[in-house]
Amino acid sequence: MKRAIMLACALVLFCLPVSCSEPAPRSDPDAIKADAMDDPYGVATEGETAVLQSSGEVVLYWDTADRSERERDFEEYFSKYFGGTVVYRFCPLDDDAATLIADQAAGNVPDVFRMTAGYWPRAAMHALTYPRSYLVRQGVFGLDHPALVRYRDVTEAGYSFNGDCFALSVCVASPVMVAVNVDLFNANYVRSPVSYYEVGEWDTLAFQRCCYELSRTAPGGRTLMGAVVRDPLWFLQANDADPMVFRDTYLTGDLMTPAALEALSYCRGLLTSGSVTDDEKAFLQGDAGLLCDVADRLAGKLVNCAFEWDVVPFPFGGNNVSGARPGSMTAWAIPFGAKNLQGAVNYVIARQRFLDFHYNVDGAAFWDINYAFYSEAQRQRVIDAAHMVRPALFPHFGTLPDEVEGLLSSIRGQEPVFDVADRYTALIRAAISEEIAADP
Repeated sequence: MKRAIMLACALVLFCLPVSCSEPAPRSDPDAIKADAMDDPYGVATEGETAVLQSSGEVVLYWDTADRSERERDFEEYFSKYFGGTVVYRFCPLDDDAATLIADQAAGNVPDVFRMTAGYWPRAAMHALTYPRSYLVRQGVFGLDHPALVRYRDVTEAGYSFNGDCFALSVCVASPVMVAVNVDLFNANYVRSPVSYYEVGEWDTLAFQRCCYELSRTAPGGRTLMGAVVRDPLWFLQANDADPMVFRDTYLTGDLMTPAALEALSYCRGLLTSGSVTDDEKAFLQGDAGLLCDVADRLAGKLVNCAFEWDVVPFPFGGNNVSGARPGSMTAWAIPFGAKNLQGAVNYVIARQRFLDFHYNVDGAAFWDINYAFYSEAQRQRVIDAAHMVRPALFPHFGTLPDEVEGLLSSIRGQEPVFDVADRYTALIRAAISEEIAADP
């Protein structure tokens, strides 16, 4: 369906501090009313409610000097119903983990922060954040509040290590999706991924088949590509083969498992076939059939496409038994050394409660809201996939990004896949050892 929609294609996720985002309309622009919500405190006794209403000063990392109108609305809400004041401390997103480590060494950490990809698995390996068990022992109230329990399964699946969870609640889960140029598939009489998906046959083999059948030189010399793949290593996680894994109580690298070797062989076949590209213009101009990207970023690219499009989840590999999906994930966490533990928990509860109020959507979860710009059927596909997103452990250690580029180059080369996997497993393990040795 043609997408002459979405003025707000630049719609930004609620919890990301981008000052240009426009707030959704409120039912009352002049005041925030408790009766517009389904009880901001959840099921709580009078004494517990009093705890939630006494948040005090909560220090938060922020990556810009500006705050959106929505954020200012939240500050008003947090102050009125949770007795809290937010103090923002600048933290650049491109070096966020290093900033936290430095602040911990100086004894000056915030009370709560968004644990983006750069923190995990460092948060567990370096004890950068408090595990849930510690907060329980400290008698912090609200860990079983409905606003946090609501996302506990996703949070624990994504941020657990050594039997404990190092995050309070997921803030955003954005799955990798595949946009489909429906017009291009129809015009070339190639079976669409949507067709495979609707009958339960959408997997990496179907993805490969679509790419091979669509890529060609069309009349007039026009080159058609099968797909635009921004990160081929997504296929590793889609096959349950993250290159860095927790083994019992330690972290290690392993590309030698059958699932990883299978995924690397698949990537080699795809990358050397001539049917995929990393140039997004090929899709946006109508010359590629598929475009892979995380759901929120994908929507911003689709809004101006002059062809009919649809979206399906990123395909599973044959080895994927856990249902884990590649994507981006952010969670709320309390850093080790935080001074206001109760205020931090209250802050996260208030965030989730405010989100429900702000959009006035009954029972909506964060993924329901963030993907409202898709059609109903597409949105449900995104939501279903979002529930299964897991944060990748790779390549978030400081010495690994260059290694990743080398890995992709090696996959495109002639070296046997087994030898590539063996060599990079050793390099990843060395990088992990170096990172752990630098434990602050």
